[in-house]
Amino acid sequence: MLREWQALWQDPWQRALLLIGPPVLFLLLGALFGNGQARGLPVALVDKDGSSLSRTLGRYLAASPGLAVTGFGDEQEAYHALRAGRLYGVVLVPPGFEADVRLQRQPRLEAVYNGQFMLVGKLVNSALAQVSGQLNAELGTLQALAVRPVAASALGQAQPLRPQLTALYNGNSDYRRFLLSAALPALLQILVVAAALLGLDRRCRQPGQRLDGRLLGRLWLSYTGYGLLYGTLMLALMFGLWGWPLQGGLPPLLLGLAAMSAAASLLGFALYVLSFDPTRGLSLAAALTAPSFAFLGISFPAADMSGFAQFWRLLLPASHYVELQSGQLYYGEGWGAASGRLWPFLCYLPLLGLVRLKAVRRPA
Repeated sequence: MLREWQALWQDPWQRALLLIGPPVLFLLLGALFGNGQARGLPVALVDKDGSSLSRTLGRYLAASPGLAVTGFGDEQEAYHALRAGRLYGVVLVPPGFEADVRLQRQPRLEAVYNGQFMLVGKLVNSALAQVSGQLNAELGTLQALAVRPVAASALGQAQPLRPQLTALYNGNSDYRRFLLSAALPALLQILVVAAALLGLDRRCRQPGQRLDGRLLGRLWLSYTGYGLLYGTLMLALMFGLWGWPLQGGLPPLLLGLAAMSAAASLLGFALYVLSFDPTRGLSLAAALTAPSFAFLGISFPAADMSGFAQFWRLLLPASHYVELQSGQLYYGEGWGAASGRLWPFLCYLPLLGLVRLKAVRRPA
């Protein structure tokens, strides 16, 4: 293994892929989601009523930590800024808003947000719904006080059912923890597949080199160690530098990283021997692994995916590792449950036989 790494060090591209690529890309992804929570999203308030109630609505919107409210006098100007990307949402208060509320005529309060930005749109929509619910509860309580002078009774009449949402595994709604827990393994998988593919190509380009079982075993061990090394760095960033809580243990995660790296290495070898062309091999690797984040079942539930998407997901070693990681990160699963999530990696072992068979038939 050490001899293989010394040989890789002689190739500048492999050296960059082995030494510089993983830590730089891990830290870059961490910096992109450094805040963890979206704050101060610009939203326009177009107040055509100018009443005390509309100003109260404006204060509630401004008090929401996720929003940064800007007043606009003209709705067309606000919509133009929304289309230009300078705003994420527009709240339009119609004329006669307070009068309609007092007369119980249910005025139409218009709120528009840009749904093309899925995460931002969800946050803006959630903040607007929270403000609207709070204002409705207060207005209903004030109206009920005229009939029931007791404040608690009036509140119960205005809002008999008060929902309470409690996040069990991500109480602070930290999007860095939510997204990076899948993005980093997906990135590590891409790096291991690419490194193994290029490493096998480098060996095949050497004059008189035969891909016997001993050489393949040494290459497989080398790139499994490569993935495990930088997987350990990934865990150090998660639980050391960023301070994520870990409900389970590190040993199952390290075993899962070794299994994922071994499977990703075999996948890289197999994609290369299909044509013995590094360009085609890397193209196939990119087509298979680059969109893997979308298939891991974190940002979109795996159960709701189509049959083809679930089949694609099964081909990706990172998808099986992320299941094991989620069990340790959030649920504190024991060794019994963790071992049950490791067996899918055994399905990649036949690729070693395929690589060996193709290597024997390799064109001169």
